[in-house]
Amino acid sequence: MKNVDIKKWEASRKRTFIVFCFFLGLNGTEYSIVVPSLLTYLRDVIKVKDEKTWFALITAVYWISSMIGNLTITKYADRTRNIKRCFYFGFFVVSLGNFLYTIPFSVVFPFVGRSLQGFADAMFTVSFGEVLRVYPEDEAVEKVSILVSSYYVTFLIGPVFSLIFSNVDIHLMGIHLTITNLPTLCIGFLWWICIFMNWLFVRNLSKEYDLKAETQKEKDLPEEKCEETKKEQMTIKRLLSSNEFRIILSVNFLCAYAGIAYYDVALPFICANYYKMKVQIVAILYSATGIVFLLMLIFVLSKINLQNNEIYAIIGGLAVFVMAIQSLALSALLSQVRYVGISFLGFYTITNGMSWSVEQVILGVIVAKMIPSRHQSYVEGIRRSLSSLAYIMGGFLTPLLNEYIVEQFNIFSGILFLNIIYLFTSDLKFTPKWV
Repeated sequence: MKNVDIKKWEASRKRTFIVFCFFLGLNGTEYSIVVPSLLTYLRDVIKVKDEKTWFALITAVYWISSMIGNLTITKYADRTRNIKRCFYFGFFVVSLGNFLYTIPFSVVFPFVGRSLQGFADAMFTVSFGEVLRVYPEDEAVEKVSILVSSYYVTFLIGPVFSLIFSNVDIHLMGIHLTITNLPTLCIGFLWWICIFMNWLFVRNLSKEYDLKAETQKEKDLPEEKCEETKKEQMTIKRLLSSNEFRIILSVNFLCAYAGIAYYDVALPFICANYYKMKVQIVAILYSATGIVFLLMLIFVLSKINLQNNEIYAIIGGLAVFVMAIQSLALSALLSQVRYVGISFLGFYTITNGMSWSVEQVILGVIVAKMIPSRHQSYVEGIRRSLSSLAYIMGGFLTPLLNEYIVEQFNIFSGILFLNIIYLFTSDLKFTPKWV
């Protein structure tokens, strides 16, 4: 480690990681505030016509911006390793998005504001890539699990904001502020605190010392393999031609699609139309799924060793996903036997929370092992962009096909099962392939 004090570097790494967790926590808080209140904001405050259409458009534009950020900012982060500059830009843009979202004069303001807020997802990806560059491989799952936990645990803070601002109905400088937009104004100012924290605490760690790249250099490889590796510079064409990467993208898309289509859309549809449940009960199911996921991250995933066990982790995750989707199908089929159907809803809540870890953690860590450090954030950006595309498609298609909801579940389960069979019968090796 030339010209780098290892102890100081490790202290900076710890401090930077903690700040990353704070950034992602604020991002999760923002998301958990906006999504539940958006339709009410459009209908009651802005009083827009066709509020459901605008709701769909504003929801979609967030993920479109996420895709743009994940395919541009991440590439810059990989090339320059200037993580601080990426955060300065990202936090400023997201803060501006929050301020614009707060203005209720026209639906254009929340539309543009939400499109700027979408760039926060790229900050997640940049953090993800940097952490995987500066921590050893045997700590990767644990660190990524903590990062993801810091994002999702703050979903529980959203209701706290709602409680604090529940009776707010004021006008400030001509702007009508209620529970639907005042919290985003507060979050906008908190992003400026993040800008200050970025200046004070964050270091460009991998620019000083790229632990992953140096570790790979030190590994003893046969001489002939070294010669072959030198010729195999990683390109997008080579990446997409890899069977391992293609199956990861396939599984990632399916998991992300199911996450938005069935959890965000189908679950409340079944609860409302098959069981006539109140919104509060649906909220409890949502919270329970999140709690199961967090417990999975903290107590299970952080202890998993993916060394040569990658394929079994993916198969296990997909098997749990099939169980979750079939539980949702059975809850719809057996709704007339109310207690049995509700039991399957409860089982779905548990298995769905467990299965989230496939897309959110396991696939990201496996991809990171395959690629060189200099492409870390960008390739993760490709994976997360595919997730964003799945979120958009799932959010639009599932409501249109609600009449055939059980058939959807069965077809999708069959597709997942085919992926499981392929993984069982293939000879995939998720090992470093390029330099």
